[in-house]
Amino acid sequence: MRGFLGIATLLGATALPAQTTDNWYSTVEFNPVFSTQSGGEPSFNINYTFNRKVADYVSLGAGVGIEESWKFKGTPMLPVFARVQAEDFSKTFSPFARFDIGYEAGFGDVKGGLMINPTVGVRYGALSLGVGYRGFKSSISGSKFASAVSVNLAYTFGMHGADSEFSRALRKIEFSMGVSALFPCGKGFDEKRTHKVYTQRDEVLVGTQTVGGKLSYNPGGAFSIALTYPVYRNLYLGVSGGISLYSSEDKYFSNMEFEPGGRDLSYGLAGSNYYTYGEFYDFSIDHFMPYESKESDFQVFVAARAKYKFRELTFGGKFFPYAQCDVGYIVHSEDTDKGFYLSPEVGVSLAVGSRHSLDLGIGYTPLRADKYDKSEGVETFGGIYENTYIRPPHGEYSGTKTIGALRISLGYTF
Repeated sequence: MRGFLGIATLLGATALPAQTTDNWYSTVEFNPVFSTQSGGEPSFNINYTFNRKVADYVSLGAGVGIEESWKFKGTPMLPVFARVQAEDFSKTFSPFARFDIGYEAGFGDVKGGLMINPTVGVRYGALSLGVGYRGFKSSISGSKFASAVSVNLAYTFGMHGADSEFSRALRKIEFSMGVSALFPCGKGFDEKRTHKVYTQRDEVLVGTQTVGGKLSYNPGGAFSIALTYPVYRNLYLGVSGGISLYSSEDKYFSNMEFEPGGRDLSYGLAGSNYYTYGEFYDFSIDHFMPYESKESDFQVFVAARAKYKFRELTFGGKFFPYAQCDVGYIVHSEDTDKGFYLSPEVGVSLAVGSRHSLDLGIGYTPLRADKYDKSEGVETFGGIYENTYIRPPHGEYSGTKTIGALRISLGYTF
């Protein structure tokens, strides 16, 4: 903790006063957090953010921090987040409103999760005071998602002098923000099985049962941010991160065609509550079939980004193609294991002014999903005998796999 405080102090001490010709600024923040849940202990977090004014009253930025309980009894969490803030930057005194959204990384047995923190307050000079709502994955309360009231105390620094070499270099950094539609291409399953049912004692044909199951992946969406820096002509290198959302849907059915008189055949199990095969089948259908389930998964990735802008191929005066690739890791998945992240994209940019651009692209995004192997044997309802009613061949869970998704993205670079 003392090391983090030292870094924050050093970052603040080395920052120079802001100048009106410089759109960059940074903040060092101390935030007490008071849980609204029963038994939740107070905590605090210390954040460092860097931001850029993109309009007269709006800035965008990103931040990192550390969160811990007041008594240092919990496992520390590391929040990484994006920020949008509105205020009157030209005034000494100004109210402000901002919204932080990101991911809190956990350690050990503590899993990370989504973090949101809308805040309103006032700024006087370099000092600001705010209050907000904080929703986050809590290592302190032990709950899956905790709600809290946060108090924000911050000091604002100009990140660099307007005429310094560092200023000129840092102005070359580009922010990119984008939203995407995801169309999963992964294969689920769609199978059925037909099975003849006989009485258990006399092996008299009761009827023919057909069972089936289907697993499909539904379209989803994604949000990403990136910071890149020109390293050679139109080649940019940097970092990116974001979230992907998608859902899966599975359905099961059963149909029984009884032989004449098959419903009334004796079930024939000692001590059974079901006297006929018809009664047992009705019970099975009531409790097991048909079955439908829809699950959503939320995944977070961090990656390194390489991007090339083909400005030498500019057409129409403002349009130029680009290609980029993100290589990294899925650091959090709500229902599956983590995994490797590789996401290439090609597209066309529309130049807006000297540095801004509107980007339309198409690419590939990996998604983590449950893996199922085909069940070769006959799986029965209740596991009584193989010649009773069976479940569909929906497969056996065998871990996690990567499914691909076609991504159509719309972004803005500035």
